Amino acid sequence: MTASRQPLLSVMLAHRSELMLTQLREVIQQDPCLHLAAEANTATDALDLFFRFQPDVVLIDVRLPDKSGFEVARCIRQVRPTCFIILMTAASDPFVDEVGRMLGVTAICDQNHELGRVREVLKYVITRRG
Repeated sequence: MTASRQPLLSVMLAHRSELMLTQLREVIQQDPCLHLAAEANTATDALDLFFRFQPDVVLIDVRLPDKSGFEVARCIRQVRPTCFIILMTAASDPFVDEVGRMLGVTAICDQNHELGRVREVLKYVITRRG
């Protein structure tokens, strides 16, 4: 009998779009190494859930309704520097890339192109953590 594989990483999603949350949730659920810890639609909820669940990975929409995803990323980075942070953006933008680099995010993914890049980054994170 083989032991079932336990998830290696807990993941939190923070996005303004229910459709995108659904798509990201499916990506997480398809990988047995990942566990969906929490979901949020606002920066306020995202930070509350982050402090409550302390996930290993956070996927954050750059444009949340109450604050920018940059602010959420900055707070997370200050509290837990080892957290993997993936910023989601609606379009490639050099400004987003530059601010993301300054904040030390793990990756920036354009959500309008297939979620393949998100899958790639999550696989990378799993190999770094596992």
